[in-house]
Amino acid sequence: MRTTTDAIWFERAKSAVYAPVELPDPGPRDLVVRAEYSGVSMGTEIWYYSGRRTGDIRFPAVPGYQTVGIVESAGADVVGFAPGDRVFVSKGNISEKHPRNWFGAHMRTLVADFETAIKIEDGIDPREAVFSGMPAVSMRGFGYLKTQPGDKVIVIGQGMIGQMSAQLSKIHGLHVMATDHYPMRVEMSAAHSSHRAVTASEVDLVAWVKEQTDGAGADIVIDTTGVPSIFKQCVDLVRHRGQIVMQGWYPEPISVDFHLTHLKEPTVYFPCGFYKEAQLQALGWLKTGELKIDPLITHVFHPKDCQEAYQLMLQRPAETLNVLFDWEQ
Repeated sequence: MRTTTDAIWFERAKSAVYAPVELPDPGPRDLVVRAEYSGVSMGTEIWYYSGRRTGDIRFPAVPGYQTVGIVESAGADVVGFAPGDRVFVSKGNISEKHPRNWFGAHMRTLVADFETAIKIEDGIDPREAVFSGMPAVSMRGFGYLKTQPGDKVIVIGQGMIGQMSAQLSKIHGLHVMATDHYPMRVEMSAAHSSHRAVTASEVDLVAWVKEQTDGAGADIVIDTTGVPSIFKQCVDLVRHRGQIVMQGWYPEPISVDFHLTHLKEPTVYFPCGFYKEAQLQALGWLKTGELKIDPLITHVFHPKDCQEAYQLMLQRPAETLNVLFDWEQ
């Protein structure tokens, strides 16, 4: 008899339900993991939930790609993991009787290929470890940059990717400025992520950055907003021959004013995804305290309240930053 487990389902756009899902029989390469926490991607999952991310999704499906839990059993061919280990899992498998899955990490029990899991060392808070993919995403963009200590960077958008981009820049010795439309995120950034942070509606951002950089503009501009029209402002903010990272996910095409960009001669990067090695590095920084995630968690929900959680994130983003599902409640 096949096993079922509780899961979060996206039935259709703007409809999340807590319902059972049938699991496949674990294979020799599989781990069976009991979830402790799963984290919401405020970017990707909200695009998906709202129905705006098209092309690589369909409904219904189990969302999520950030879960931390305890290994309950390991298949005969599993290497490096044993029952009792705490692991990060980005994808859980479900029975073929269900519609195609989409990562599918928001489940109480996960069956996952061991090569997709990452072991979490002792001394790392599982509430922080569950979001360790977020700094890894920021590291993908940061890894393209040529930086020197003291370089001045402006990070636009202080959602989770923006906060992690700011903290990562600080770890590498850069002087970090940050901005967001939401005062709560600006306050969190000033306290935990950047050196200086301002609310976008309260300043002329280009003038403010020039004041901070002796009129030259930022050495590096990192945008995490997902707003295509922001590219022109990135060009306005960057110094001559500076660097721009378009770190967000942009649902509409980005237009480039060739003449203005041509005069600045910036190098522009469009990173995508992250590597496991970057996540392992992020976990190391969480263990040493150089990265701080727990102070950025604004809400914890029981998974059965998933519709309330996603509606909150969609309708009141000014009040949310990191949202966690607690599977052990």
